[in-house]
Amino acid sequence: WQWLNEDYFSYENIFQVWTHLFNSTPIPVEFKHHFVKSMKYGDNGPEVLALQTALQVDGTFTKLIKPTGFYGGITAKAVLDFQLKYALAEKNYLISLGGKNVGPLTLAKLNALFNK
Repeated sequence: WQWLNEDYFSYENIFQVWTHLFNSTPIPVEFKHHFVKSMKYGDNGPEVLALQTALQVDGTFTKLIKPTGFYGGITAKAVLDFQLKYALAEKNYLISLGGKNVGPLTLAKLNALFNK
């Protein structure tokens, strides 16, 4: 154990091993994307896939689910958790929306975190 430095057990290394075990493609720790398009429940495509990846890196989208590019119930739950985590609006209002919309405030926060 002496030959291992303290960075060996860092969060990033453990995260990469974890995602590799449960996903066919590991999630990059340094994820970057510029979000420009509002999204809603039922949407699909590359922008939703980027959203799911961002939420997975943020920790609100379960790491046991591989991002699919479809905005369904799991994505809506993750979006709601993300919106609540960063207090993007009043709590009861966010809960009433159920995470089924990614609008300007959520896009701005995603870009602040992942468009560096």
